[in-house]
Amino acid sequence: MAPPRAIPVRYEFVGLQNAMNTTSGRTPTAVLVLSGPPNANPLPERVKARVPLVEIRFDLFPQDEWSGLPRLVRRSFPSAKLLATLRLDRDGGRWPDLASRTIALKRLTDLHRWDFIDVEDDSPERERMIGLVREAGAGLVLSRHAFDPRGPEETTDTIAHMLRTASKEGAAVAKWAVRLEEPAATLPGLLRQISEQPDDAPTPAIFPMGPLSEAGRVAAALASGGWGYAHDGSGPAAPGQLSWPTFSALLGSLPRPGRELSGWLKSVEGAVELALSPLEGR
Repeated sequence: MAPPRAIPVRYEFVGLQNAMNTTSGRTPTAVLVLSGPPNANPLPERVKARVPLVEIRFDLFPQDEWSGLPRLVRRSFPSAKLLATLRLDRDGGRWPDLASRTIALKRLTDLHRWDFIDVEDDSPERERMIGLVREAGAGLVLSRHAFDPRGPEETTDTIAHMLRTASKEGAAVAKWAVRLEEPAATLPGLLRQISEQPDDAPTPAIFPMGPLSEAGRVAAALASGGWGYAHDGSGPAAPGQLSWPTFSALLGSLPRPGRELSGWLKSVEGAVELALSPLEGR
């Protein structure tokens, strides 16, 4: 899938999300998901300098390249904090098995002092991996993926569970990627729920999958003031990811939600559709 084309003014808004507060009082963060070589990244240097957080998807890189990646990323994205992720194939990644992943994660914690490390909440080696994150002094990103469609009640219950669990574990971020059974009916309630989290709760990172996934990612980051993930310009690493400049521009230019979420969500959908529209005469 080719990277989406964006509105001509997209670079004008990059980084402006820092001036906007959401319902929760947090400021949304556009996370760049690195899936290609950082020294060959297509983004302009002025844009790279504004990226606040880079997720390195180590499962997408050959292991003989791991040792040099942190240095290359620091050079390419000088202002960014770094998040290490080693995603299993069952969770949408390419790492093949559970048995070898804990050993590989230990190698990563020895390789670099990470700002954040991702651990799946429903993994059998969860406790060992959380222990490695704590030993490394990194922020814990507790994540979960639901690829089967979930209805409104189950979605509400799971988000509440994820936030409680993340808080209990002292996690910095509670991340959940979920395929919604009825996106148009479920998404407003999901947005309301994550917008009402207290500021001292773990930062939400909620990603709707399926129909409305692009608009849902933007809306969730704005409503919660949480993290949203965007691709590095080489194409989406997960369904619904927008390019980082486009995603960051939308976070910086769209208003926060009010009490009437359905109408606000429609405006977000329209803005995303416009941002992804082909440019006439270009």
